[in-house]
Amino acid sequence: MPKPLFIVGSGRSGTTLVRAMLNAHPQLHVSKESSFWAIVRPKKYARNPAKELQRYFRSVPFGWLQMDRDASLQQIPQGASLGDVFRLLLEADSQRHGKPHWGDKTPTHWMAIDELRAAFPDAVIIHLIRDPRKVVGSLLRMPWGSPSLIMNAVYVQWTLRTLQKRDDVIHIRFEDFLAAPEETLRSILQACELPWSDRVLQHHRYSPNDVSGLPWLTQAYQEPKPEEPKSVERPRSLGHKQSAAVSL
Repeated sequence: MPKPLFIVGSGRSGTTLVRAMLNAHPQLHVSKESSFWAIVRPKKYARNPAKELQRYFRSVPFGWLQMDRDASLQQIPQGASLGDVFRLLLEADSQRHGKPHWGDKTPTHWMAIDELRAAFPDAVIIHLIRDPRKVVGSLLRMPWGSPSLIMNAVYVQWTLRTLQKRDDVIHIRFEDFLAAPEETLRSILQACELPWSDRVLQHHRYSPNDVSGLPWLTQAYQEPKPEEPKSVERPRSLGHKQSAAVSL
């Protein structure tokens, strides 16, 4: 049985492109920024599951998924754990796209790695790392980002320092990914126990563009162009509990 896949990291670090390419796979659908663990609070869910779920299903991130709220609530059995609710939600999203296997791309879920790992011990968690200077510069241009250079730099540094401590996360340099996308995608799919498909290298043809109208995201659905190679240490072969050295 393929393992669930989660993509995390700083915003503007390449997570949308990786999601788009993986969604071209005929068996996998990676949901777009459910932000589930950023909104649903485990302690409050334990005390009042119905109230906490209603709060999530009225949130902007759930609305962005374009799923039916009542149908989603009806699929959740009494006494379901928070992890079970998240899984049912993503399974329903993947099934309506005609895919049997599921994942999620929510950059801010880097703050919930412990929760993800507790709910899904065998999950493949991908951390995208992009040159921090480019990430900060890109965040400054986003309508939803902070206009402060310092605040964006602090956020990016906080994300990197937190995730670098994890040995249960696969760290991928975005620049290396652009230089050798097939090698990296093969490793990700192998870690998830999914077969290779050439379609992931033609995501601009096969991946459904469900972020239309947002120019900072739709550009990820164009055919990628390699960036200039960086003189940095490349990741080791991907695998569970294997991490690449990061020197930023």
